[in-house]
Amino acid sequence: MVDSHLAIGDDIIAVLRVIYSLFIIKKLNSLNHKINMKPYIAELIGTCIFTLVLILATAANPWVATIFAVFTLMFLGYGFGHVSGAYVNPALVVGAMFVNKISPLKALYFIIAELAGAALAVLVIKYSGVATPAGMESAFSWQLFSAELIGTALFAYGVATVAFG
Repeated sequence: MVDSHLAIGDDIIAVLRVIYSLFIIKKLNSLNHKINMKPYIAELIGTCIFTLVLILATAANPWVATIFAVFTLMFLGYGFGHVSGAYVNPALVVGAMFVNKISPLKALYFIIAELAGAALAVLVIKYSGVATPAGMESAFSWQLFSAELIGTALFAYGVATVAFG
């Protein structure tokens, strides 16, 4: 029982450190210019919602997950698009950065917020007792990582060129 409480505490501390890094970056850069934190908080919340929906929908059925992903992205686009752009994906942030729609510093803030949001969603799933899809805890594979990296790069390039011309 004590070990599980320590694991929960360690996980929560790790997520809080990532979130706190947003505020450290804000404090360090506040000497140069004022940073509006609303877009980064919106990305954190949006990515958390998107990750939760995908994990829960995938547990039901992959086809259901696809439909839920589309509707969740529509909801997030309408809800957070005017605040942050509703990227909810670091690949899209990198694509927007490469076509000069956001600065590299702003991209870094977005990516930190999105990673914190995804980690928060995983913690919610992990400690809520909800069953996760089989294979989610599988071992790391360089082949899968390479395929995901190439696919993500092509996806980000395609979205950036369509969305930003």
